[in-house]
Amino acid sequence: MKKIGLLAFVFLISPAVAFSGDRHVAFERNNAVYLANLDGTGERKIADGIFPAISPDGTRVAFNTVEKTSDTT
Repeated sequence: MKKIGLLAFVFLISPAVAFSGDRHVAFERNNAVYLANLDGTGERKIADGIFPAISPDGTRVAFNTVEKTSDTT
């Protein structure tokens, strides 16, 4: 049971690390995507979204977002 819970926790926080030498990590918190240095400094919110991923060259961050629309029919 503990292993399953740990795996679920790791999946939910979904950090992404840039391996291009930039030494950045992208992560989500409260439905927002943040970018920070690997040492934890320089944390900044870059967008509303979830499940961030950093491109292999470290120049882009992709993430999922949900656009809320109103039904006017």
